[in-house]
Amino acid sequence: MTYTFPHYESKRECIIPDLAAWRQLSKGMTFAEVSDILGGPISDPLRGEIPKQVKDNYFSYGWIDLPYVPHPRTYSFLLGFDSNARLRLIESPFGDAVSDQGTPSKPTLLSPKNGSEFHHYPRIIDTRWMPPAGDYPMRFEIQIGVGNIDGSIYCDETLEEQADGLFFCFNFVGAQPGRVRVRAINGCGTGPWSDFTYFKCLT
Repeated sequence: MTYTFPHYESKRECIIPDLAAWRQLSKGMTFAEVSDILGGPISDPLRGEIPKQVKDNYFSYGWIDLPYVPHPRTYSFLLGFDSNARLRLIESPFGDAVSDQGTPSKPTLLSPKNGSEFHHYPRIIDTRWMPPAGDYPMRFEIQIGVGNIDGSIYCDETLEEQADGLFFCFNFVGAQPGRVRVRAINGCGTGPWSDFTYFKCLT
């Protein structure tokens, strides 16, 4: 399907294979065995023609095109075959995450790294997370916690502004401990919050 983010002019594509079938794949399968389960690969204009031979090649089965990523195919459903034409690589944007009837799964935060200490001012903090499983498009709620001086108590606030992609930048309030977490919302419902990642601003 193709969808448009409300704050971006360009259309973005989300092509997701049958995930129940995708989970049946295992390394060592032949291309014929993969095709029996999943069907054939798809043509991707950013990857060129579908390879004519299986050995030492990669085949696309979908992708999630999101804002604020280095390349439109950062998050792809990709299968790679070795010199014996056996499946050796299974790459999914969701990792091992599984969605319950399309509802977003629990996000995994990538940054800031838990326990990070920041010495810069202004206190601009970038947070990024892996794409949850579930039906797309999704939007993301961000909750930021401000801690007391020893980090024993936090006051958490869910921001009114939501993110369209897997990234959010915020200005932290003070030289003190903080924490952040996110959750996804789509047409099927609201997913669980990620774990908090904790950080400390020292300036």
